[in-house]
Amino acid sequence: MKYVSIIRRILSIDNALSRIPLHDSYYETERYDDIEDRLWNKRKELAQLISEYTSCPDRTNKELRRHYYGHKKQVKLACRLLGADYYKVLRGF
Repeated sequence: MKYVSIIRRILSIDNALSRIPLHDSYYETERYDDIEDRLWNKRKELAQLISEYTSCPDRTNKELRRHYYGHKKQVKLACRLLGADYYKVLRGF
C-alpha cells in the first residue's frame, strides 16, 4: 500500500507543476525556479522508488521475475484506480 501513497504524491506534484505560471519575462520565471527544481527532484525520487519496487534485479530467475511482475501489475492497477497513466507516473508529463 506504500506505493499507492507514492502515486498520490506524484499526482499532487504533477498538479503543482502544472500550476506554475509560465511568463515571457525572465524575472517572473526566476522566482519559481527553485520551487520547480525541488518539485522535479522530489518527483524523480518518488518515481525511482516505484521503479525499484517493480523492476526485477535478476532477469534470469523465472520465479523472481514472476514475483516482480506481480508488483508491476499491482502498481498498474493502483494507477488505474487513481485515474492516472502508469507511464506518465513513472516518466513525467
